[in-house]
Amino acid sequence: MLTKKLEQIAQLKSKLASLEKDLLKSLHSISSSEGLAGALAGALGGTKKSPKRRTRRKAGPKAGPKVAKKAAKKPARKATKKVAKKAAKKSVKKVAKKPAKKSGGRRKRTTITPQLRNDIIAAIKGGATGAAVAKKFGVSVPTVQNIKKAAGLIRKS
Repeated sequence: MLTKKLEQIAQLKSKLASLEKDLLKSLHSISSSEGLAGALAGALGGTKKSPKRRTRRKAGPKAGPKVAKKAAKKPARKATKKVAKKAAKKSVKKVAKKPAKKSGGRRKRTTITPQLRNDIIAAIKGGATGAAVAKKFGVSVPTVQNIKKAAGLIRKS
């Protein structure tokens, strides 16, 4: 059992030595940093992108004829981005001419008239909830609570 393990270790060491020699040979023949990264990834068992895959993605002067045909059919990304930017600028100019509504922030305060106050009190006495009354009359819930309190409609504990 022990001798088998030692034999396996010796085989693995020799295999490692041959892989190191192959790696050194391939490193000497590499001329670019991308090639170096690919060789190291391949040697370490990682994935290595094939040159064909890269040429499919880029439709440059080094691309194959199939890639060039596909690139000719599709509009260039930069061109579509430029068109989209121009359209966005035009729409911004149109929007800029119109008075812009503020989103968020404070809303305009509602003036509580005696008539509005009486209507709120009547709705509360009619059995409606504070939130429903606030929504119906366009006031806040705390305003409804303050009106109820002033009218004596809040239970004292």
